[in-house]
Amino acid sequence: MSVRRLVPGDETALLAIRARALQEAPGAFSSGPGDDRFETPGFAAALLADPESAVFGAFSGRIVGLVGIHPPGKGKTAHAVDMWGLFVEPAHRGAGVGRSLVMAAVEYARSQPGVSYVRLAVTDAAPEAAALYRSLGFVDCGYESDALRVDGLEIGETSMRLTLGLDRASDG
Repeated sequence: MSVRRLVPGDETALLAIRARALQEAPGAFSSGPGDDRFETPGFAAALLADPESAVFGAFSGRIVGLVGIHPPGKGKTAHAVDMWGLFVEPAHRGAGVGRSLVMAAVEYARSQPGVSYVRLAVTDAAPEAAALYRSLGFVDCGYESDALRVDGLEIGETSMRLTLGLDRASDG
C-alpha cells in the first residue's frame, strides 16, 4: 500500500473513491450522491490543479482511501487548514491506511507557511475515525448534536483540532 498526493490526471481515481465513500458511509459525510460538489463538471480537475489544496490517496493496486486538506484561509484565518473526506474502503480498514492518510495530510499542513493547526469535523457515524484522530493528538473542541440527518436519523458531529508542533503524528 502506498500513499501519495493526487495530481492532475488522477481525477478518475478521485471521483471513484469519493462516490464509494458517499455510497458506503452516508452518515459520515455532509454530502451525498446528487448533491456533492465533486459531481460538478471540472471540480475534481480544478481541485487537483490547485497548488494550495492537497488530496491524498492510498493505493493498493487501485485507490482504496482518501483524505483532503483545504488551503489556509486568508487574513485572520490564514493559520488554520481544514481536513476533509477521510475514507478507507472497508476491506482495507484496520491495516493503518487511515493513519497513513491522516499523517500525510498533517505533514502537508505542517509544511505550509504560517499554518499552526488542522481542524476537522467527524460524525458519530464514524467512531473509528474519531478514535484515530484522537490517537494522533487531535482534541475535541465542540459538538453539535443534530448536525446531519440521514434517512430521518439525527447524527451528531464533533469538531476537532490538532495544534501543529504539539501532536504525536510524527512519533509513529
